[in-house]
Amino acid sequence: MNIPRPDGFKVDEVPGDYSRGECSHFTLLKRGWNTLDAVKLIAKKLKVSVKRFRVAGLKDKHAVTTQRVSAWRVPKKRLEGLDLKGIKILDIKEGLERISIGSHKGNKFRIVLEGVKELRKPVKVPNYFGKQRFGGNALLGKKLAESDWEGAVRLLNPRGSYERKVFSYLRKRPGDYLGALKRVDKKIRRLWVNAWQSKQWNQKLDTSKKTQELPSYKEITGMPELGSFPGNERETIMKVKDYKIKKLKKGVELDFTLPSGCYATTLIDYILKKH
Repeated sequence: MNIPRPDGFKVDEVPGDYSRGECSHFTLLKRGWNTLDAVKLIAKKLKVSVKRFRVAGLKDKHAVTTQRVSAWRVPKKRLEGLDLKGIKILDIKEGLERISIGSHKGNKFRIVLEGVKELRKPVKVPNYFGKQRFGGNALLGKKLAESDWEGAVRLLNPRGSYERKVFSYLRKRPGDYLGALKRVDKKIRRLWVNAWQSKQWNQKLDTSKKTQELPSYKEITGMPELGSFPGNERETIMKVKDYKIKKLKKGVELDFTLPSGCYATTLIDYILKKH
């Protein structure tokens, strides 16, 4: 089985309902970009802080995706003038509130599967977190939750972009592993802990229950700036809507809609009988 990336994997966010505020909202159409890097580039080109921008969720780099973005006190005229490779800014609206994580209603997918012969029906699909949720970061999150700073540093790749800041700091202050890890943006560190929460949830998933709680952390000792990690309730069975199959010469094209927080890769693994 093969998914021709990025054009064979398309994701369109279903926006939430937003009230009045001080933000401009726009649709970010991207190809070959992850959400965080795309937003950072937009902020850089506009010469404003990236903290002004908010999204409801992160979209795959190796796909063609659309999602709503809020930009606090960034006028529509400034957004209209941007011309970036692989990125388009569409449908700009002014005077809306900030977007928050998980505030979207869901995502619509169109995915091409090549070389496929047999598919399982998407009935009672276990609502696992998809592998892109982890990104190799679950063990890093575990080390942070355990306050094992040295252990976390040893898992880092010295050649990575933010990792270089960590090792540069350690050359000046050997042994200060906590201080070194704080060179990493807190959003990224939060993603590490989120990945560990998700890994634990997957390992304990019980589909005989309607919902299940994620493991919670009140605060990471030594990193209060990360805040708490609540154990929110999550449904154990994925709700798949508008599921359609179209036969192609080399395989099939799937159309479906998933609620926010559900992963298309999890559904694909299920219908391909990989679970």
